[in-house]
Amino acid sequence: MQLSVVIVNYYSKELPHCLKTLKNSVPLESEIFIVNNSPEKLNFEGVTIIQNNKNIGYAKACNKGIDAAKGRYILILNPDVIVGESTIKSSIRFMDENSEVNICGIKLLEENGSVQESARNFPKFLELVSRRLFKNNTLQTTNHKLPTKVEWVSGAFMLMRGKHYFDEKFFMYFEDVDLCRTVGNVWYCPYARAMHKTGYGSKKNLRLFLEHVKSMMYYFLKWH
Repeated sequence: MQLSVVIVNYYSKELPHCLKTLKNSVPLESEIFIVNNSPEKLNFEGVTIIQNNKNIGYAKACNKGIDAAKGRYILILNPDVIVGESTIKSSIRFMDENSEVNICGIKLLEENGSVQESARNFPKFLELVSRRLFKNNTLQTTNHKLPTKVEWVSGAFMLMRGKHYFDEKFFMYFEDVDLCRTVGNVWYCPYARAMHKTGYGSKKNLRLFLEHVKSMMYYFLKWH
């Protein structure tokens, strides 16, 4: 098995479109898992559903998919990411040609075509407290037209070589930062690209904001 794709779903309206484009992009030797944290029953042809009886959190749900995966590469993919026909092929080719790379992120685009900051330096506490944004500690991916070794990449599209498990103490947020810091040898590959419909839920929802703060505090206590 060349590739296993793990998607965590929680009431995502974009999931059907994500799957439609994904199936046109994945290699023949692939499997797709949806780990469903919402109570709605899902049924998609050619997709394995792992149903949870409650929302167990993003990190723990990802780990369920990773545990079931049989692929040489494992792709963690958000359901609001729309891949192109060559997205998966280009990112796998990059991993095949660079055996030292453990995790690969790609160029993620907004719906208007602007480039998201999907490759970043590790966050600094005071910057996050003061702004709760990553602007001051971010690699500007628009200036990186060649593959670049980075500190961490967005978990919206994270291609891993083999199995690397998330710290399940993160319910959501910061689990991708933590994993990249744990595993190392993380690269940004701009040759592959996809569209990511960012929602920035923690800016609009008090519960998500509190989860963001909780994860942030755990991350800095763990690493500092």
